Amino acid sequence: MSRTGFALLALVLTASLAVTVGAPTPEPALAAGTSTSGAIDNENVGDPAPPAAPFDAGSIITDPLFYDFGTMDADAIQEFLDSRVPDCSPSSEAPCLRDYVTDTKTIDAVPGRCANDIRRAENQTAAQVIFTVARACEVNPQVLLVTLQKEQGLVTADAVATLKYRKAMGYGCPDTAECASKYYGFFQQVYWAARSFHAYSAAPASFRYQPGERDRVAYSPQAGCGGVRITMQNRATAALYNYTPYTPNEASLANPYQEGDECSSYGNRNFWLYFNAWFGDSSLGQYLVTSGGTTWLVVGRNRWSLPAGSPQLGSVLRALGLRGAVSRDYLDNLSDRGALSPIVRIAGNSTSFYLLAAGGGGAEPVKYVIEGCDRVEALGFSCDVPVFRASVLKSYSRSAELKYTTTLTVSATDGTRFLLGPGGTRSEIVANADAGEDSARPVVPVDTSVISRIPVANPVASPGSLAIDPVTGDGYYLATGGQTTLVIDRSFLLSTAAPDWFGGVDGELGSASAAVLPEHTELPPFFTAGGRSWMVGAAGRIPLADPAEWVTGYPALDPALAALIPVDPAYSQSPLATPATIAPTLGESEYSVAGGVRVPVSAGPEDPVRVPAAVLRSLPLGS
Repeated sequence: MSRTGFALLALVLTASLAVTVGAPTPEPALAAGTSTSGAIDNENVGDPAPPAAPFDAGSIITDPLFYDFGTMDADAIQEFLDSRVPDCSPSSEAPCLRDYVTDTKTIDAVPGRCANDIRRAENQTAAQVIFTVARACEVNPQVLLVTLQKEQGLVTADAVATLKYRKAMGYGCPDTAECASKYYGFFQQVYWAARSFHAYSAAPASFRYQPGERDRVAYSPQAGCGGVRITMQNRATAALYNYTPYTPNEASLANPYQEGDECSSYGNRNFWLYFNAWFGDSSLGQYLVTSGGTTWLVVGRNRWSLPAGSPQLGSVLRALGLRGAVSRDYLDNLSDRGALSPIVRIAGNSTSFYLLAAGGGGAEPVKYVIEGCDRVEALGFSCDVPVFRASVLKSYSRSAELKYTTTLTVSATDGTRFLLGPGGTRSEIVANADAGEDSARPVVPVDTSVISRIPVANPVASPGSLAIDPVTGDGYYLATGGQTTLVIDRSFLLSTAAPDWFGGVDGELGSASAAVLPEHTELPPFFTAGGRSWMVGAAGRIPLADPAEWVTGYPALDPALAALIPVDPAYSQSPLATPATIAPTLGESEYSVAGGVRVPVSAGPEDPVRVPAAVLRSLPLGS
């Protein structure tokens, strides 16, 4: 870019010159470039509404906005240009941009630069040229329009010198030399600028400023003016610094529509101002911002991170405004308060807290009242929470249903229900369980990732419940409602009538909840109970006539648990003796058992004893 450029002016009838310093970093083996200066016709700038967020040197514009080449077609671009200059001055040396016409030339696609061909065409309007180049090089045409404006003021100028079209984008014009003539002309300027914007993204290692890297950016070309180290948060911002390698100093930012001081530069500042004034907020984000793949809630000088995998909380927080990208430098200046929970507080009230949650049936989000930090902590949450002005939360409907609660039923993202509290723990609720005092209250949706930090306690289950681990497939028979537990291997559940033996499956139980169960007794394939030795078969427990011929060591099973497994009707009168032929419940192979081993047989009895896989695994294979 040129040492001089254009300042975006407030709605006054005077024009101020500003300085856009620096030259675009060229593609490898190309000469650097700059442009010349000129004044803005501020009458056609439009109302420059203040940007929604402060200038963030590390994130001037987001990648999606910068590289979205489909935002405008040629007609929309022409309409925009017409709106900027309704009437072109008759004294203009060259046509205004809205009326400008030129020829384009054929340029084949270049991988990593411009992905699509451009074919020669005559009498193309400026809007058509911008549209064609934007599509070919995959750059937002709004970015090209803003660059034309902040370089030469072409978008709003109603009196244009021919020279301005020669170096419209400031490409190929170094600060210390004349412009390179091979880049002269409106089409050439727009094409090579867009091509460079794409190149900066496609091959970042070839250029000075790279996304994710922290580098020093000068305030101006003058060595004594200093600079600042900036982390380039995205490809678009790095591209802007490669094109204009200077950042505005305090004086430049303190006078956004005027000149700063002798060390001020305006190129990237004016890009930011023009884009926000013409096409909307380039940074987005009021309270929700993103950086490094993490979403943060920012209130004042504090920040909380949104736990990964929190679609519920993320959706609830949308009422606070859209998310926007910010630099890590900006976040590092804030106090890190840890992971975000759904609990917030209102400024000026240290005792009343709100739990933010989705409204039922697509209704607006809700803020449930919880009185006192002790109750917040009883539910497993911290009281160190974001503090908002009351007006910020006005879009959340207020509910007093949880005002004095000490326990709370929540539904995790995967549908699992938990009872929070009263001791700062979470207890998984098996589907058939009565959630106690909270059963009449709403079940509040909360992300699994949000409540995963809360310690796990014994599950809530009705006595005699059978729950299945959805991941392992193992079953848990909760004999006393979350206390005495019989662990049932998934092979029993799949290949026997075990679910019926224990009254049917009542719900699910996650591995984390199963791990804290106080008593674990695994259902063994062979066990003793009531003074006899038994084997688990497909239809029930089978008494064994000669236990030593099967396995050594029979664990004892609680008689009350053993009684739940019915005796196989085929052996209710007499026990099973060896040699015996067994076969898997879900298979065709048959084995003869004797002497503690199983030997494959090709043709056994017509009706072998069907057993689960766990029984087969307990018997060594013989020959």
